[in-house]
Amino acid sequence: TKQLRTSQLIRRGDDGYIYWRARAVGSLKRIAFTIEQAAREAQLGSGQLIGILAAKHVADMFRVAFEQENTSKFDPDLPLAREVIKSLREALGHRELVIGHVGAHDVGSNLFHGVDLLAMLGSSKPDWGATIADLRALGIDVNEGREVYSHLVSARDVQGLARARHLRRSGVALLYVGD
Repeated sequence: TKQLRTSQLIRRGDDGYIYWRARAVGSLKRIAFTIEQAAREAQLGSGQLIGILAAKHVADMFRVAFEQENTSKFDPDLPLAREVIKSLREALGHRELVIGHVGAHDVGSNLFHGVDLLAMLGSSKPDWGATIADLRALGIDVNEGREVYSHLVSARDVQGLARARHLRRSGVALLYVGD
């Protein structure tokens, strides 16, 4: 699915702020209700923790909606942002959420230790240009870069999902919504 791709959800203004696109409302609403459905299927009670791992702008939208500490670069009072916030609260307002973002909480983080469901929204994709620069520095042919990049993304996705420590605890549910 392409619904989580940054270009589908937001545009970045010259002022450094993020502006949500109209399609973000439906995409994030659908994802929030998918998370709720996964929680019900896993038979989670209202006090059990749900982890959400997403791109920073998506994680910040969840943080704003659930009044958690954030460093969002968007105005939550703009109409589209208000619609998304309303949808997220409608779907998950009765849940306890632990929210993290790719680049900070997908590798080597214990933020999600103890969650009963971890929802990973989108792949953990490193910057393409930085990856190519790293490959060049290692003497790897850039033509092999796409394959190496694909393997890096897969490895980071596995690392991200493993943040729930599901191999050490039984009963942990995982949800991956790819992009």
